[in-house]
Amino acid sequence: MTTTVSVSAGEAPQSSTRVERVIWGKSYTDAVVNELHRLSTKRAFLVVSKSLNSDTDLVVRLEQALGQYFVGKKVGIRPHTPWEDIIELTKEIQSAKADVIITLGGGSITDAAKVALLAVANEVNTPDDLNTLVFDEQSVDTVLPPNIQLICIPTSLSGGEYNSGSGATDSRVGAKRIFRHPLCVPKSIILDPVITLHTPDWLWLYTGMRSVDHCVETLSSLNSNSESDDLAAIALKKLTGSLLQTNHNRQDISSRLQSLLGVWEATQASVMKEVD
Repeated sequence: MTTTVSVSAGEAPQSSTRVERVIWGKSYTDAVVNELHRLSTKRAFLVVSKSLNSDTDLVVRLEQALGQYFVGKKVGIRPHTPWEDIIELTKEIQSAKADVIITLGGGSITDAAKVALLAVANEVNTPDDLNTLVFDEQSVDTVLPPNIQLICIPTSLSGGEYNSGSGATDSRVGAKRIFRHPLCVPKSIILDPVITLHTPDWLWLYTGMRSVDHCVETLSSLNSNSESDDLAAIALKKLTGSLLQTNHNRQDISSRLQSLLGVWEATQASVMKEVD
């Protein structure tokens, strides 16, 4: 079946959560190269999905587009983002002397990269080191902020790239810990619906329904306001319609873009509710 691509292009600031740009309507490769130039970064380290690396040409195309800027790659992060993977990733980023991390994948990939931002800045080498970065009310003042940039290219609808928090699992105790810093959000988020054709249908729809949940939570919250409610209602309509259409025709690129944009709006609405 031929995939028809008909999407509008755009760039928009995401000031509510400190993301500088959300970009759509361009190929992920062109958008990444443009962002590297804008950010004046020259040493790009990739963190990519294992399945995308082995089963598609998306990662190779990204490496080729980066050219001399490509300095290394981490393939795959295990489910629930174990600390061992974070520490290994941190060492590889440090060894490559990267000044920007680019993610291509879903939630675990994004979470790992955001925690790695803090781990690199604070010279983490062991689980005990990483434990000192776990979020609490004082950690923003005691933890060194990230000193490299982050660009995310999501392939699911989990939406974790829009906030500063990440979860990672301490295997020593079998518990997930939260890491958070205002500067752990990406500088840029690139939305390319074409690459999401490689995302399994069950994962696309499951993560999309989680964003639907965020909309409903905002609309039903006693702490919401008219602005957050209006945006949540827009996102809810966009998500439900596009997810139903994608379930009917997975090749519908326009509906996939609407789902990606709906996640962005759902996250904005949630942030407005929390800040108010």
